[in-house]
Amino acid sequence: MSELLEKESGLQPQVKSNKALDDAKGEQKAGVMMLANPSDNKLTVSEDPASKSAKKHTYTTPMMVRVDESDAKTVNSLKYVHVTEIPGQPDALTGYARKSSIRNTDAIFRAMDAVGFGENKIERDVYLANINLESTKGTTYKENTGYSYAGIRAQKFSQIEAYAAACTKHGLDFKTEFSKWDSNKKANMMYGVEAATLPNGQAVNLGSYPKYKQLGNTSANDGNRYRGRGAIQITGKKNYIARNEELNKPDENGQSIYQKFTGKAGKIDIVSKPELVSDDENVANLVSALYWKKNVHDSMAGKNVESALKTSRKIVNSGSGVSLVKTQYNNLNGYDMAYNAHKTGDYTGKTQAATTPATTQTPAATTPAAATTPATPAYTMTPMAQTQYTVTANALNVRTAPDADTTKTLSGKQLKNKESVTVIGSCVNKGIKWYAILDSNGANTDGSGNSFNWISAKYAVPVTETPKKEETKKEEKPVEAKEEKAENQAPKTVSGEKGYTTTDLNLHSSAELVHTNITRTLGINKTVIITEETPDGLYKVNTGMEEGYVSAKFITKGEHNAISPEKLQAALSFAKGKVGSDSYCVRDANGKAKMTYCQGFVADCAEKALGKRYSVGSAKEARGLWGQSADKSTIPVGAAVYFDSSTTNGKLYGHVGFYIGDGEVCHVNGHVIRQKLDAIGSPFTFNCWGWNGGIPMS
Repeated sequence: MSELLEKESGLQPQVKSNKALDDAKGEQKAGVMMLANPSDNKLTVSEDPASKSAKKHTYTTPMMVRVDESDAKTVNSLKYVHVTEIPGQPDALTGYARKSSIRNTDAIFRAMDAVGFGENKIERDVYLANINLESTKGTTYKENTGYSYAGIRAQKFSQIEAYAAACTKHGLDFKTEFSKWDSNKKANMMYGVEAATLPNGQAVNLGSYPKYKQLGNTSANDGNRYRGRGAIQITGKKNYIARNEELNKPDENGQSIYQKFTGKAGKIDIVSKPELVSDDENVANLVSALYWKKNVHDSMAGKNVESALKTSRKIVNSGSGVSLVKTQYNNLNGYDMAYNAHKTGDYTGKTQAATTPATTQTPAATTPAAATTPATPAYTMTPMAQTQYTVTANALNVRTAPDADTTKTLSGKQLKNKESVTVIGSCVNKGIKWYAILDSNGANTDGSGNSFNWISAKYAVPVTETPKKEETKKEEKPVEAKEEKAENQAPKTVSGEKGYTTTDLNLHSSAELVHTNITRTLGINKTVIITEETPDGLYKVNTGMEEGYVSAKFITKGEHNAISPEKLQAALSFAKGKVGSDSYCVRDANGKAKMTYCQGFVADCAEKALGKRYSVGSAKEARGLWGQSADKSTIPVGAAVYFDSSTTNGKLYGHVGFYIGDGEVCHVNGHVIRQKLDAIGSPFTFNCWGWNGGIPMS
C-alpha cells in the first residue's frame, strides 16, 4: 500500500495475519506479508543499507517476509523497505531490503479474489506471467515510452511504421523527425491522433481502423494521457472508461468494488485522473484484475498452458510477446507458496492449499531443512487430456519428480530424439515447467491409477499440435497455375541478401515445415543471409552457424538500423563501470559463489545501446537464439561472446561475456571482471559470438 493511500485514507494495510506467529509475539504486526525475490533466489537484509559496516544477512528465497513500506530509505537511488519478520526464522535480522527484491503478491491475490478468479492454477499462473511481463514484476505501473529510434522501430508499432512510410513518401527523414520527440510525444504518436498528420500537413494513411480509434483516443494528447498503466498496463481511453465504470458500479448493498477493496468512501475517477492507476498499487492491481475478468477470463476455460499463454497475449497485446511471457511463466518461482499463504494465512511455506483443477503429489521424504532455510512447498500437477508428445532432445532424462536435482534422475533411462510419450499432466516447480508422462514403472500414481514419471517440458512438443502459423505451407496453386513455365516454379537463387527475423522463428532442415524437421529456434532480430527463395513462401537461409528453411513471412530483408556510436559507447561504459561488482552473483552463507547471472549482465549492457532489454534464462539459450559466427577473429565491439562451460547443479548453462574491443571481454566470474579473451580458460571454452537480442551494435 502506497504512503499516499495510507495518508489519505487513514487505513491500515490489509494484512493476512499468521495468527500463531502474531500470538507468540503478543503484538499486532505492521506491514504486509510479501514474496521475497521470486527470481533471484536470495534476499539481503541490512540493518542500515547506507553503511558498508552494518550487520547484514542473505537468506535463500523464495520465501515470505513481512514488509512495512511506510518505513523506507533511499540509498544511491535505490529504494529499501523495512523487513520486520521472516516466518520460521525467529532470530532473523530485522532491517532493510531492496524494494525491487520483494513482490507484493498480497495486492495481486486480493484483487483476484475481489474480482472472482484465480482458483484455476493455469489461469492464475498465466495471469501472473502477463503482469510480470507488462509491469516488470510490479516494479513499474506506468508504461515507459522513452524508446530509442532502433527500439521503437523494432517494436513495429502500426502507427509509427505508417508514419515512417509517409515521411519517406513525402520527402521527410523520419529519423530526424523522431529525434525531436520526447517520451510524451512518442506515446501520442504510438497511440494518438497526432500520428495522422505529418509536420508538412500531409495526411498519413493509418488504415481504415487505426490504433487510436481502436483505443478510443480521439482527442489531442489522449495517447500520452491514456498510455499503459497498472499491473497489466491497460491502454487507451476506451479501456479507462470501461474500468472506471466497473470500479464504481454499486452492488445490491450500494457499495462499489473500489470502496470494498480500498475501504474508501465515494467514487474514483481514473478517466479524469488516469495517473491513479499507476500511482496507487491497490488500484493498479484491481484495475488489471477487472480487465482480465472482462476480457480474458472466459477464454481460459479448458485450455492447456501453451494455448492459454498464446490466447492471453492475443487479447492483452495483439499477439506480441508470446516467447517473453513464456519465459515469465517458466520463472514463477515461489508464487504457489505466496498464493497458499494468502489462502491459508500460514506464511511459513509449509501449508499447501488446494487449487482447481489440480492433484497434489507428495515428493519423496527428504532430510528436514536447517532452521535458516524455508520449507519448500509441495508442487501441484495439473491434469491434462492424454496427448502424444514427441521428444526433441537427443537424450532426455526421465525423473521421479519434477525437479532438476540429479537425485531425481532415473539412472539408465533416457528418451531418444523423436521418441513418442503420453503426457497426462504438467506443473511448474522451482521456475521450470515439467510434463507428467505415462510410465509402467513410474514412481508416481494419480487418482485414476496411472503410473507416471516426469520430463522437462522444454524438450517435448505435441504430435497432434496444429503447426504454427509461420510453419504452415501455403495451399497448392490451382490447376491452371501449373501451365506456368517451369522456371517460375523452381526455387530462386539469391546472392547473399541480408535479412533478420521479426519473431522467434523455427529453422527447419528441409522445405517441409513440420515440427519433426525443426533444428533450432532463431531468436527475434536474428541476422541471416538469404540464399534461396521457394515458390511456396520460404527462404533458405544461412545463420552463420548452419543452413535451413524458414517462413519468408517473418523475415525482413535488409539490415537493422545502425546503433549510434553514442549508444554503443553508453553500453561499453556501463560494462566497464560494472567491473568489480558482485550484483550478478548469488553466494551461499559462506560467501562462495553458487550461481552467476552472466546473461543478465550482458542483457543489461546491451540495453544501454538498444533501449530495450533482451534476456533469456541462460547463456546457452541466448547462444541458441542469437549466436552468429564461430570466427574468433571477427568479433565486433559490443558483441556477446558465448562459451561452453562445465555443468552447474547438474545443468549446462553455458557462459557469455560482453566484448569491449582490443581483445577484451567483460564477464561475470564470481564478480564482474575485465579480461583478455585469449586468457579466459577453464571451465570456459569459446564457442561463438553474436548480438544480444539479435540487433547489431557496430
